[in-house]
Amino acid sequence: MIGDMDVFSLAGVFRAVVSPDFDDLIKELLDIEELSGDELDEDIIVEVGLRVFKNLIFYILEGWQAIEYEVGALFEDGLFFEMAAHANKMAEKLRSGLKDLGCRFFVESFTNQIFPVLPALAVKALSEQFLFETWETVDDAFTAVRFVTSWNTTEQEVDALLEACKAAVS
Repeated sequence: MIGDMDVFSLAGVFRAVVSPDFDDLIKELLDIEELSGDELDEDIIVEVGLRVFKNLIFYILEGWQAIEYEVGALFEDGLFFEMAAHANKMAEKLRSGLKDLGCRFFVESFTNQIFPVLPALAVKALSEQFLFETWETVDDAFTAVRFVTSWNTTEQEVDALLEACKAAVS
């Protein structure tokens, strides 16, 4: 139910907007994938999609008057989009580094959440240094985890996690 949506879900909407796969997401949300490429104007899709998201956000905020001003300030000068793009950039750096280490992924994600499949012993070792969510046990030896980057995740933090993963999986 939309009224129960929390601010993290709201942030997720914006991270999706700045993701490289946004146009595919909009096509899916608007159920217009059956149109041919000649009929499908990308600018129209983005414009309609942004209207959909904007209306959704203001509907949600209608009941959140206490935080409406703070959230509204995030829209000024593209700040929220800049913050979401940074979260995605840090996730891509982490994703790329984990791929270089030979990690596979439980699910491909185009947002700031990634789901690598790691050796169970590595997950245990990493959990002593980092906060993350154990997503699903894949089998006796491997576990899918969920790493989430945010607007304030630094490259140094991503590098530190990658170094710890490298040590844990080798």
